[in-house]
Amino acid sequence: MTTVKATITILALGAFGNISVKAADKISVTARGFSFSQIHPEREKFGHLLWSGGLVLKSNYKKFGGFSGVETSTDGKKVLMISDRGYWLKADFAFKNGKINGLKHAKMAPILNQYGKKFVSWQADSEGLTKRNQSLDDVIISVENSQAIYNFKFENPTLNANAKEWGFIKDAGKISQNRGLEGITTLPRNHKYRGWLLTTAERSLSANGHHSAWLVHGKQSLPLYITRYDGFDITDITHLPNGDLIILERAVSLLEGPRMQVRQICGTNVKPQALIRGKILLNANWLYGTDNMEGIAAHRASNGQTILTMISDNNFHFLQRNLLMQFALANEKSICN
Repeated sequence: MTTVKATITILALGAFGNISVKAADKISVTARGFSFSQIHPEREKFGHLLWSGGLVLKSNYKKFGGFSGVETSTDGKKVLMISDRGYWLKADFAFKNGKINGLKHAKMAPILNQYGKKFVSWQADSEGLTKRNQSLDDVIISVENSQAIYNFKFENPTLNANAKEWGFIKDAGKISQNRGLEGITTLPRNHKYRGWLLTTAERSLSANGHHSAWLVHGKQSLPLYITRYDGFDITDITHLPNGDLIILERAVSLLEGPRMQVRQICGTNVKPQALIRGKILLNANWLYGTDNMEGIAAHRASNGQTILTMISDNNFHFLQRNLLMQFALANEKSICN
């Protein structure tokens, strides 16, 4: 195990909606490597995924944590995260022997509302994150409590960008505030609904017990459904270079602890009123490196592998961790074939 210290630049630490952006603060973050299998640490294949490394991230800075959404640059060298307390974290990955082993040139800033102020707490529950035009400077987030969707365009390195409403869910008031919009992704370039978003609720179930999802474009929202397996809730969704999509799911119980599931779905199956099942790539319980897994992103590495990057939300609780982990797809083919 190695410990890596990175310097994090914290921008704009306003705690309430009417406090303006403050000067930068710097904090120290430690990154400790871990193996996904606690019993067989040398093991590399898990289900249909190949382990590519993981980090436990810690910091004494009180705003660090609660990471619920993640995106990576197209080359996989940079990462952007959102905290459900309403903060951005952007950094460059540090690598050793081809695997992530730390963060460098990192910075944090509050997510700003349309007036350039930090969102008040009940509006700051940012959960889903996706990039547009393959750029980390043009991103969209979903907010769980208010069921809102915002676009942010960063024009400078300070992460100061005002929110702009991007889309709306029809009958959003019927969605449970604490089980609302959790995952969001743009759709692949060759998709019939290219330019639309796919957003998923954590646990908003249909009469038949299926997860609710929506195709969204501005004021248009078209419903579809995703089968629910074994009590899992959906925490995030992303699309793959091959046109398929990946769903990250989480379940927690006193008897079984935290569990995670990764599911691949055929991209062409994503259409209004569809019921989507997909293929389970990974199902892991407390015996593995799982926690409160909430964010997932995908990029294609220089060697041609598709890399999934996942993060966990520690809920600012001493018994939970900020985990950052990566897997590669064992099979690059679309499951549509």
